[in-house]
Amino acid sequence: MEKIAERLYADCIRADEVNLNNLLTVLSDNKDTEYGKKYGFADITTPEEYRKKVPAVLYDDIRPYVERMMNGEENVLTVYPTHRYCSTSGTTGAAKYIPMSDNDLDRKGLLTEEPKNLFLSSRDGKRLMVSTFRTYSEVPGKQVFLLSEMYYKYIYDAGIFDVNEYVGGEALFFTPQECGDMMYAKSAAALACDDLRTIECMFMYEILNFFVYIEKNWRRIVDDLRKRKLPEDLSLTDEAKDYLMSMNVTEERLRKIENECSKGFAGIGKRLWERLEFVNGIGNKSFLTEDNAITGYLGDVPKQYYCYSCSESLIGVPTRMNENRYVMVLRTGYFEFLPYMAEPDGVTYQPHELKIGELYEPIITNFSGLYRYRLTDVITVKGFIGKSPVIEFMFRKGQALNISGEKVDMRQLEEAVYSLRNYGLDIEKYSIGVVLEDIPGRYFAVLAVQGELSETGISDEKASELLDNALKKCSPDFRDLRGLGQIAPPEVMLCESSVFEKFVSITGSEKSRTHGKAMHIYNEEVPKEKWRQTILELRKQKKD
Repeated sequence: MEKIAERLYADCIRADEVNLNNLLTVLSDNKDTEYGKKYGFADITTPEEYRKKVPAVLYDDIRPYVERMMNGEENVLTVYPTHRYCSTSGTTGAAKYIPMSDNDLDRKGLLTEEPKNLFLSSRDGKRLMVSTFRTYSEVPGKQVFLLSEMYYKYIYDAGIFDVNEYVGGEALFFTPQECGDMMYAKSAAALACDDLRTIECMFMYEILNFFVYIEKNWRRIVDDLRKRKLPEDLSLTDEAKDYLMSMNVTEERLRKIENECSKGFAGIGKRLWERLEFVNGIGNKSFLTEDNAITGYLGDVPKQYYCYSCSESLIGVPTRMNENRYVMVLRTGYFEFLPYMAEPDGVTYQPHELKIGELYEPIITNFSGLYRYRLTDVITVKGFIGKSPVIEFMFRKGQALNISGEKVDMRQLEEAVYSLRNYGLDIEKYSIGVVLEDIPGRYFAVLAVQGELSETGISDEKASELLDNALKKCSPDFRDLRGLGQIAPPEVMLCESSVFEKFVSITGSEKSRTHGKAMHIYNEEVPKEKWRQTILELRKQKKD
């Protein structure tokens, strides 16, 4: 069933007007900035003039302007006061620092929270936020934050967000410092609560981490709850510790946890929390593997895909459960769409002009100083609500495996890895890169299976064969180049999830894991021997 907030629906009906008004407002307000004078904002009155006079840019094009702003210069990119700078997750390169204005945050408002509240049958009971958000002083300085941290602090300070709906309240939702044991605190608080209604996070991957953590540590947590004693070396704030010690957990609840966890973790979500209505977090076609693993823990508990957002803009919110499709939210900026594979200076289209089924790259102009900024995402259009498109994220441009021109993109790679479940390989996490020192080059993959490796009965060699066949099915170019002998068969090493986590920390194969967000494609050449020897040693340690 489709649900949409009244204000958002009103924007959808007049999406063309909202989008154009945003453009004219930004141009008028910023005509006297250095950037506005350079590109003649004062003389631009139509989207066509804007496209012709102002270039579409990537971050490196504006990096010098942002650095000057961070050093205190005003009226460089924008007249809007900068609230803070947010750092991107760096999944496709070096970290970027994006200015975020109060104006921008005001326009976001509760847009991401309204869909969650619309689908809740009742605001009774409690909710769990698996993510934790840092707080900051009132002096901006040069400290940078994730957009999610900035956003939740902003709406909390504005008095429009009730943090007390969540277990632990402010003590577990925010933290003024880095605390290494927040997952312990979240898990203990959640297990103690028998009236949990939602489990929420930034990325769905964090919900997988949450259930994996409970599966490994529930006995210790139950023992601590029963003794009303926290581990002495727990890295938490005093406020978080005080909250955990104040929880009143009945023996009946503890026995229920023990009974259900002892039965195994398939469908554990609903068995531990009978009133659990849905889980919420960002997910898309780049995370099919983790999504499947989460389903194993949730059973038939629905998923709500939080939003389509990035540090530069909030683009869409969901209107249905179990669909990672989003209706565009126009009030957050001016949006153009460049047809996929078109040149950057090509003709763009406004949201109401898009065609269902076509692929596009979003180009955004926001209220924080970005003008015709290329996201390098690729989306497709699935339908419309009013004049606002319902879009689905497909993959990132430039995020691909490539040896001889095959360019296996994230969408194809996810489909290939996901399909391995048909052969008894349920993959929970993975990292894949290219080895060019071999002639011909090959892909090298470390795949973490669900459960114990010994239970799969599949060798590395067999897994390599299965991945090879899966890639051939998902990528015709890979298939053709393999047939021509220009790409060697992939090499796969299997491991358990716990081994994979240690492998990542040792090798740095996933260099950016913001909120637990995994990098599936390793963007540098794989140091094959280091990866191989690391996995072999970790396997030996686990066996011993």
